[in-house]
Amino acid sequence: MLPSSSSSATPPVVVPYRPAPTLRAIADGAVDFTLGPLACQLSAGYGLTPEDWQADVVTCSLARTAAGRWAAKFVKVLVPRQNGKNGIIEVLELFGLVVLGLRILHTAHEVKTARKAFVRLAAMFDNEDRFPELYVLAKEIRRANGQEAILLHAADCGPQGHANTRCGCEGGASAEFIARTPGSGRGFTVDWLICDEDQDLTDEEFAALQPTVSAAPSGDPIRFLFGTPPDPDKPGQGKGEVAMRKRRQGFAGEDPRLTCFNWGAPDGPMPDVGDDALIEAYNPAVVTGRMNIEEPLAERSSSSPRMYARERLGWCGDPATKAGGVINMNTWAGGRVDAPAPSTAAVVVDVSPTLEWSAVGLAGAGPGAGPGAGEILVLVDQTPGTGEVVDTLTRLVIGDEAAGIEPRISLPVVRDEKGRPSLMPVWLTRNALVFSDALTAAGIPWRELGSTDQGRGCTAFQEFVKAGRIKHAGQPELAAAVRNARTKFVGLTQHWDQRDPTIDMTPLVSVSCAAQRWAAASAAPSAAPPSPVGISASDATSARTSVPDWNSVPL
Repeated sequence: MLPSSSSSATPPVVVPYRPAPTLRAIADGAVDFTLGPLACQLSAGYGLTPEDWQADVVTCSLARTAAGRWAAKFVKVLVPRQNGKNGIIEVLELFGLVVLGLRILHTAHEVKTARKAFVRLAAMFDNEDRFPELYVLAKEIRRANGQEAILLHAADCGPQGHANTRCGCEGGASAEFIARTPGSGRGFTVDWLICDEDQDLTDEEFAALQPTVSAAPSGDPIRFLFGTPPDPDKPGQGKGEVAMRKRRQGFAGEDPRLTCFNWGAPDGPMPDVGDDALIEAYNPAVVTGRMNIEEPLAERSSSSPRMYARERLGWCGDPATKAGGVINMNTWAGGRVDAPAPSTAAVVVDVSPTLEWSAVGLAGAGPGAGPGAGEILVLVDQTPGTGEVVDTLTRLVIGDEAAGIEPRISLPVVRDEKGRPSLMPVWLTRNALVFSDALTAAGIPWRELGSTDQGRGCTAFQEFVKAGRIKHAGQPELAAAVRNARTKFVGLTQHWDQRDPTIDMTPLVSVSCAAQRWAAASAAPSAAPPSPVGISASDATSARTSVPDWNSVPL
């Protein structure tokens, strides 16, 4: 029988082994008994004896209700690397195949990880001398790359022998192994969905996988998530979102059909990486002796503190500074300055996909600017809808000669590789092209900012922030976009994710692209500039109608 427990914010962690998990939330659902001990007994008989902590995870994962159904619909396990989560998966898969007769889909982020899992499990069914009982169960073992699978004979097929793949039965239990992609899993129908390396699992990938268990042959599916803490500094793509969502639900007790185990430092400020006691507190394999403590100590000497805290101490970051986005808010807050708006600036305009918001982003020389890698000051003018943008741009770059109002900024004057001067145009994202005719009529030079350039802006801005180059005035609309910033991949290029209509990303899209455009234009030239370096009044006039190919400007 399972110990009495439920998914709550303060789950019990009193267990007869060390180290105790920092979270042990067992699914509700009127737990009556568990098949876990049988699964552990079976695997031990074939040379895979689970350690106490692994056995606890298996026992709680395979809890059943009085109606004979799984208590958990989701099982989430987070533990630092190389502690033995794959051993848990093997115990589950062996039992699911041999005893329960289930169809299993094992997914991993990388092809090599999925194949390693296949090779380990297939070895049990492909060794007639050592495991004859398993050998005769196997109808077919597929080894082709990308099609790895273990297919067993149907339960009523009888002892056909391993080589007899033409017995006539349609097959029974199966375990198939794939690497995840946004479309992977389509065409599969399984009882258990196992997602290894869930720190890299995206919402898009999981959305493609979820239907594989919607019509489970058993009518009672489970989704398993196994992984380590996601990298909070890795460019977004939504990696780890599913895993962290289920983990948060486990700590908050929000999902009664979730069984969740967590070994790792608590969320919040980074743990003391110099504390040797934390190695044993969060690494079960060190306590059992399977991992020599000298190895984590060696890792500590060669890793950054943040990486070591994540990889070895199971630290998932500080929600107060991260807020789920890809930009660290502590770093962002450190870039606030009291400085006047730049007199010369790159300008980018973006409009939200719903046309509810528009933003004019500026980027120019910061207070500590210098050649090449100086500071960049960014500002934004965000307005509802699209009605005020042209007037805003006119005031910024044209002014009102009749009223004696000078333009507030100048567009940068740059030279091409032949030394010919031109004004940098106002850049318009695709949605902002609605302003193109009005800007032409106003005499404001403009150009479309293509998808590739928007990707460059997204990537460069993240690096600029990390390097401390971005300075800002603490504008709340920009801070809100930064705090919630996520990224996605379009082809091989990273872009800001604007799919959530509740979050206006136009301030960040506009200033990030403006910052990249400014940095590219102000970078030191690879060759000496032509002489003279000055620009005449006629040059400035001709510059308004001579716009170079900005895609050719080096980053």
